[in-house]
Amino acid sequence: AGMSIYCLFSGKWRDFLWYSLGALLVFCLTQGVVDFFIWGYPFAELIGYVTYNMNEGMSYIPNNNYLTYMFVLAGALVPWGLIF
Repeated sequence: AGMSIYCLFSGKWRDFLWYSLGALLVFCLTQGVVDFFIWGYPFAELIGYVTYNMNEGMSYIPNNNYLTYMFVLAGALVPWGLIF
């Protein structure tokens, strides 16, 4: 997927198409086929994940502070910047 994004912004349309089709094929083989054999229909885990997060994703974490994510990133990245 990263190579296809690079080719998209570089204007290499043929390479973009091939990399995108390759990434889509790999995703379908690793997610769709495996879920079909385990759960009985393709992309079961992806559908379950999206459905859960749409229905109850925010019910267990009250979001009172919208800067929490920025504080977590700063706490995780600032010490590494000071070390290196």
